[in-house]
Amino acid sequence: MFKNERNSILFRTAAVFALLLALVIVCIVRILLISSSQQLKTSASNNSYSINVKRLRGTVFDTNLRPITNRESEYIAFVFPTEQAIIKISEVLKGEQLESVLNTLKDGKAAVVELKESLQAEGIECIKVKKHITENTAAEHLIGYLDATGHGVCGLEADFDDILYSEKYINLRYSCDAKGNLLYDDIEIDFDESVYNNGVVTTIDLSMQEIVEKAMQSVTKGAAVVLEAGTGKLRAMVSKPSYNQTKIKDYLNDTDSALINRALSAYDVGSVFKPCIAAAALDSDVNLAGDYFCSGSQVIANHNFVCNSHSGHGNLNLQSAIAYSCNTYFYNLAVNTGATNLYSAASNYPFGQVIYLTKSIKTSKGNLTSLNRLKTSDAAIANFAIGQGDLLISPLALATLYDAIACSGVYKTPSLIEKTIVDGDVKEYETTVSTRVMSEKTASTIKEYLKSVVLYGTGTKANPSLVSAAGKTATAQTGSVIGQNRISNGWFCGFFPADEPKYVVVIVAEGAKSGGEIAAPIFSSIADESVRYGLVN
Repeated sequence: MFKNERNSILFRTAAVFALLLALVIVCIVRILLISSSQQLKTSASNNSYSINVKRLRGTVFDTNLRPITNRESEYIAFVFPTEQAIIKISEVLKGEQLESVLNTLKDGKAAVVELKESLQAEGIECIKVKKHITENTAAEHLIGYLDATGHGVCGLEADFDDILYSEKYINLRYSCDAKGNLLYDDIEIDFDESVYNNGVVTTIDLSMQEIVEKAMQSVTKGAAVVLEAGTGKLRAMVSKPSYNQTKIKDYLNDTDSALINRALSAYDVGSVFKPCIAAAALDSDVNLAGDYFCSGSQVIANHNFVCNSHSGHGNLNLQSAIAYSCNTYFYNLAVNTGATNLYSAASNYPFGQVIYLTKSIKTSKGNLTSLNRLKTSDAAIANFAIGQGDLLISPLALATLYDAIACSGVYKTPSLIEKTIVDGDVKEYETTVSTRVMSEKTASTIKEYLKSVVLYGTGTKANPSLVSAAGKTATAQTGSVIGQNRISNGWFCGFFPADEPKYVVVIVAEGAKSGGEIAAPIFSSIADESVRYGLVN
């Protein structure tokens, strides 16, 4: 070990000596070079030189004006060919990076190095700058990424590229004397930090985004959405798998489709759709008097439709049917409610429609079972009753149903953008529209029933320790089969606190055997962490 260390010291000493010898031979510094992976523009007039080192770009902010991009800092070191600079840079770099820098300095040129910490020595000029995107940038599926020219390719980076893109660079200017020696007193670094103040302010709350990203770490494929109850403002959105925005090429042929935003993709939703059926029945004055007896199956249109409990649930009312997610109860309820009433209730929401958050950030259209199909097939009604069949809904669209239940029956269009800022000029965005989609009484009734799911029904693992909650589980069949196993998606949709909701949360985990086992605990974690972060009193 000591021998290797001694050899390393001897090697570095020899390298420094060789470089110093080479510097004696070099008579003039003609140009400053940046690392080969970066593009630059250099101009010279007489003995004055200018180099564009790094393009500046505006910022994507969260709702509290905390930067989502341009959040992390780094240092750019301009390393000139001096004895002290060579010794210092040799202490902090290693391997190929050090070799490249030493070769550049050996040629009598200067290198530009990105560092995590500042570096001080004669012959080194170091400045602190922002890294626009890093491998740790939050909400990557919403933010998007850049191309080689610094323009946005997708997401917010693309939709607001006219605001975020800048022609300004970190610019280095320097001069040499008549003999070509660098004049250190004449080095100027032009760095207009005001560019960072331009950008777009989103509805995302970085604290909530971080909570959800952490809670979703156990999910391989899936998504989570958090809306602020009653406003429609998107406070967090996570899609799994995530991706590294600085290494896009790694994902172009990715079999897991990491670049797809699953929070905006359409899924089979299963039993989390049942509150929509319940609302249709309650607002249509369907007779709910008396108990329904669940035997474990029900014949509809010559088809035997089974319950999630094959042995049956016994006597149930609407509250216990929601709590235990009884399928046969909802088959019967949907048939009695009728196709027109069912379709009318569901079409109040953006089911089977595209939700636009920005020009390019939008949901899949999905599919809302047609009225004609519901009218002509009791079997279609039975599937519709439990969120199956040809019904496909995105997590974001589904969140609007639970937001309406949480907020007295009023639907709010989801929103992502609050304002843009350009050179101090602020443009406000107002895109939320309110629509009553169920009676206040119906919303209040379903809210109470959803509490039962968490307290003693299928969603007890969603019950937080620090705040009350309400919601619904689902284990939605996808129709896919691997081996002898049918593939299902696990869901939990709910809100907290239960009586005065502040947040609506939708979670889906692909390939989960049970929403109550997989998605419900994630919801509980998000709710409790929201209290710990001070987002909920």
